[in-house]
Amino acid sequence: MSRIQKLEQQVVRTPLSSSSASMCEPNTAEEWVPTVGDRVCCDGQRATVRFVGSVTGADGLWVGVEWDNPERGKHNGTVKGKQYFMTSHATGGSMVRPRKLARPVQCAQAVVDRYGAILDTDSTVDRQELDALQQDINARFVQVIGLTKLNKKQSKLDQLKNVYLRDSCVAGDSSQLLGQLCPNIEELDLAENLLSSWAAVAEITRQLPKLRILNISENRLAEPDAALRPAFASLQILMANRQRYTWEEVLQCAPMWPDVRRLTLVTNRIRSLAPPPPEVFQQLDSLDLDSNPIGNWAEVMKLASLPKLRDLGLANTGLRRLEVPEQSDALFPALQAIVLDSNQIDEWSSVSALDRLPALVDVTLRNNPVTAIEKPETTRELIIARVSKLQVLNRTEVTREERRWAELDYLRRFGPAWREAGGRLPAAERGDAWRAFLQTHPRYPAICDAWGAPEDSELKITSDTISANMVSVRLVLLTREGEQLRDLERRLPLTMRLSKLKVLVNKLFRGNIKQLELSYRSPGQDESREIAMDRDRDLRFFGVEEGDLIIARY
Repeated sequence: MSRIQKLEQQVVRTPLSSSSASMCEPNTAEEWVPTVGDRVCCDGQRATVRFVGSVTGADGLWVGVEWDNPERGKHNGTVKGKQYFMTSHATGGSMVRPRKLARPVQCAQAVVDRYGAILDTDSTVDRQELDALQQDINARFVQVIGLTKLNKKQSKLDQLKNVYLRDSCVAGDSSQLLGQLCPNIEELDLAENLLSSWAAVAEITRQLPKLRILNISENRLAEPDAALRPAFASLQILMANRQRYTWEEVLQCAPMWPDVRRLTLVTNRIRSLAPPPPEVFQQLDSLDLDSNPIGNWAEVMKLASLPKLRDLGLANTGLRRLEVPEQSDALFPALQAIVLDSNQIDEWSSVSALDRLPALVDVTLRNNPVTAIEKPETTRELIIARVSKLQVLNRTEVTREERRWAELDYLRRFGPAWREAGGRLPAAERGDAWRAFLQTHPRYPAICDAWGAPEDSELKITSDTISANMVSVRLVLLTREGEQLRDLERRLPLTMRLSKLKVLVNKLFRGNIKQLELSYRSPGQDESREIAMDRDRDLRFFGVEEGDLIIARY
C-alpha cells in the first residue's frame, strides 16, 4: 500500500459529525453500566434508570428504566410478581440490557463530534508518513484531500457563538474542556439530552462566561441548588419545556438564575401558581406557560405582581373565563402582550376584561369558542372595539382607520340594546337595565364619547324582505376640485359590498376603477362631513340611509 493510500485511510477513519443525525449510539463498551438516577437513551427513546442488577429467572445484568414516554414501556417495575422499582405510570417501565443503552458523552466531545474533527489534531494523520511522502515526491508540503478542511473546522471551534447539541447524549462535562475549546458560546441548545441534575448543567455553563441563551428542554433535572447560581450568572433566556415541573418546583429552581429575563415553560405540569418570592423573577419580562393544565384564570392573577413582565404566553391552558378587577392599575403593570390561543374562552366579557390591564396593546386570541360565534372579520372588529389600547391583534397591526370602523360598527350593532337600557336617559334616571348593559358592554359609553351616540335613524330594525333592505341613493361624480359632472339616482341593496358598488359606479361613470374613490354623506352636509368608504363591507356597515349621497372621484 502506498503512503498516499495510508494517509487517505487515516483521514477517512477520522470521526466526522453529522448535524442532522442523533449522536446517541448503542453502548459498545461492555464494562460501562449506568447507575440509578442516570439518564439513558435506547432506540431513540429517553428514560431514567430506576434499577440495576439481576432479575429472577434471567441471566446477566439488567437495567430497569422508566421511560419519558410511558407508552414505550411494558410494566410498572414489577416483573413476574416481583417488584424491582416503581414508575409513575402503569406501563412506564422496562428491563433492558446495558449494551442496548447509548453511552452518555461529555459536552466538549459532543461539540467536537458535531462541529470539529477530533480533539487532538496530531492524530488525524501519521506525521512520519506525511514527512516521508514529502521526501518521496520532493514536495515542500503536502495537502491531503479532506485534511485541510478537518483542521480548518477544528481551528474555528473557538469562534462558535451558537451551539446546537440537541439529542446528542450529553450528560455533563466533567472533562472541563468545553471552555477551552469554545470560550465564546452565547447560545447553547442542550434539549433532549441525558442531563439528570442541575449540577450536571452547571458543569457546562460555568465554563461559558458569555452564555446568554440556554435550552435544557426535555431533560429531567433534579436537585436544584442555589449554590449553583454563579454557574448561571450571565444567563438571560432559559427554555425548560417538557420537564414535568410543577410551579413549586420552578420556584425552587429560580434562585439559581435570578437574572433570567425570558423563561419558557411549555408543556410542564403547572396547574396551580403562586406569587413568586420578592427576590425571584424581578427581572423577568417574558414568561411562556403554553400547554400547561392551568384552567383557572385566578391562578394567572397570582403572577400579577411581577413588576417587569411584558409578554405572557397562555395558549392551550384550558382557560374559560377571564376576570380583572376594575381597579387594576397595579396588576400586571408592564404587561403589553398576551397569547390566549386554543383555550375555552366562550364569553365576550372575558375579552372586555382584557381592557382593564393597564399596558396591554398586543393580544393573540384564536381558536376559542368566542371567536367562532361571528365571521372572522366581525370577530376582529368586536375585539378591537372592546380593548381600547389594542395595537396588534393576532399578529396583525390595528390601524387607526380599522379602529374607527370597528367602533362605529360597534355603536350601530349594539345601539338598540343601548337605547332600550336607557342610554338616552339622564344618568340619574338609569336603573338596573343600564347597569346590566354596562356589564356586557363596558366600553360603549367611551365609544359614544369618541364618535357620538348613534342616531335613532341608524338603529332602525330592518325587515328580512328584499324591499325593506333597499335604499335609494344619489350617485354623484365630482372632480378633485369639487365640480359636479354627473348625478344619478339608483336603488341599491344594503347588502351590496364596496367592491361590487365600485364595479357598478365605474360602469355608470366610465372611469379607471383603479383610481376610483368613494365616500358618502347625508343630504345637506358639506364635504367636511364625508365618510370615506375604504373597506370592503356592505352598505349597512357604512350606515348608508335613504337619500344619502355616494360621491365618486377619479
